[in-house]
Amino acid sequence: MLMRWACGLAVVLASSAAHAQTVPSGEPILARVGDRAITESEFIRRFELTPGPSRQAAGKLEEEKAVTLYSLVAEKLLADEARQQGLDKDSAAIAALEGLRKVLARDELYRVEITRKVTVSRAELNEALLRVRKLLQVEYLFFEDSTAAAVTRAGLHKGRPLSAVQFDSSAIGTYDTASVIWGDADPVIENAAYQLKEGRTSPVIRAGIGYYILRLRSAAPNNGIAGMPLSVLRERVEQKIRLRKERERLDVVLAELMRGKVGYGKPDGIRSTVWALRDLVVHRQDSVITLQASDVAPLVQLAAPSLGDTLAVAGSRVWSVGEILQRLCVTGFSFARQLSAPELGAKINLQIRIWVQQELLEEEAMARHLDEAADVKPLLEMWTDSYLAGRMKTEIEGQTGVRDDEVWRALHEQEPSIPLPRVRIETFRTASLPRMRAALDSLSAGRSFSAVARMFGESVSGAEGGHVEELSIADRPPVGSIAWRLKPGAWYGPVRDDGGYLTFRLLQKILPRAAADTAVQREASGLRAVIEKAKERGRLNYSIAALAKREGYAIFEDRLAKIPVTPLPMVTYKVIGFGGRMFAVPFVDRQIEWLNVETEKPLP
Repeated sequence: MLMRWACGLAVVLASSAAHAQTVPSGEPILARVGDRAITESEFIRRFELTPGPSRQAAGKLEEEKAVTLYSLVAEKLLADEARQQGLDKDSAAIAALEGLRKVLARDELYRVEITRKVTVSRAELNEALLRVRKLLQVEYLFFEDSTAAAVTRAGLHKGRPLSAVQFDSSAIGTYDTASVIWGDADPVIENAAYQLKEGRTSPVIRAGIGYYILRLRSAAPNNGIAGMPLSVLRERVEQKIRLRKERERLDVVLAELMRGKVGYGKPDGIRSTVWALRDLVVHRQDSVITLQASDVAPLVQLAAPSLGDTLAVAGSRVWSVGEILQRLCVTGFSFARQLSAPELGAKINLQIRIWVQQELLEEEAMARHLDEAADVKPLLEMWTDSYLAGRMKTEIEGQTGVRDDEVWRALHEQEPSIPLPRVRIETFRTASLPRMRAALDSLSAGRSFSAVARMFGESVSGAEGGHVEELSIADRPPVGSIAWRLKPGAWYGPVRDDGGYLTFRLLQKILPRAAADTAVQREASGLRAVIEKAKERGRLNYSIAALAKREGYAIFEDRLAKIPVTPLPMVTYKVIGFGGRMFAVPFVDRQIEWLNVETEKPLP
């Protein structure tokens, strides 16, 4: 029913804005929200790269597309409202969004300096395609010393198996065999192996931490790629070549980009961090410690004397001990519990070195204005909208609260045997509003409630002074519940009552004996959480509906129906250039209940 109602509304809205279904760049759009657009490319990214388990149910895919699009409309409305309220200008938002901007700029720097400068020639691709079809069996000798490797290679006789080589104290080495498949081995070893003919021996090869002598024993078809379409194989081989060439270029580029830049960690700060971590885990039994956000507070206490000391410097950025401790916890830094202090210090130093390097690269990227690049802008806008929408939701939900009388009423409805709290109040009525206003002016001037009740109190039919009565918090709505919220002696009014106007003063709150029961208290606590969640959801949906009415939106359903999508629920990560990863796109917060909210009704 919800989706039919929503779709019917969308058709009406779409017809009023059917003339504007593209953005200035010419890209088709699926929705307009105020003066902003949701493009096809943004929708596809947000739909395909985030989880959606219910998409796989029969006949659900089209409905899920609509749910995602309406949820994105809600996100845009909330994000724009956050901007209007200045939530993007506070220090927390500025820091979060600036951090995101720098990370995406660094990723673009990697593409500019490495990805776009690496090419794969036709000759390289063809040679690799020939090699990947062969599975090689080799035997090899390994030496840690280059002289020992050279002496052994010079003494090898043609046809003599490598397994027959005798090692002595002057030439310490090892013998073994291995399978070599293109793409899986060390590129240096792999290249040497594929150049050998059967029975032939390679020269000494330097690779990894030592020196190798290879001999090809046999070559056979690689059954691992049997039946793979040529187009798929070609794509995978080309990607592998590209990744290898990117790694080769990475070292060169890093050396160039780091030249002349200042970045370091301070030993004193690292020592303070080490001792704080060791004190934190002294009573833990886990063999591997993984820091969590909950560890921040105890670590801050343990490192209190040195929290403000400088630990690391990266260009214009300076990190204190406290900031590094917090970052270690947020990123889930792990270490073996049995590490000695020097070993733990070395591990922390390596992590700080990575962060310093990334910070310097981000400063370089920002200096080049790569955060303004065409590929970065849509990602930055997408993440910014998601962040600000979340901030706005928190702001809206934070405006709700649960009163004690609401909890007691809900508890009584659920368990009628539990009596409601009661109140004793003193009241008076007037037949006309002007007379009540005069009475309230007299109360505000300091005259006692009883005196004012005697002076002004009346019924519709004639004079009647104030009187005392007792009622439950559910009686004579809203008098009972309002009285429960007052402090004894406080008054409230006027309330329209039986054709007249009522003002009352709280004399006493009367709690039922059941209130002291532990089980009742536990049940009340659970109900409070349920009520709070419901009120938060109600206020949020009302707010989104009100924003939609104020700003306006249009859904182009005909275009949405034509977009092909997959039912696969996925979580996709984006690998960031020069290290790190993040979700490829923000998760879409499922938000469609606002479509059925009538904003003309009172705010829940």
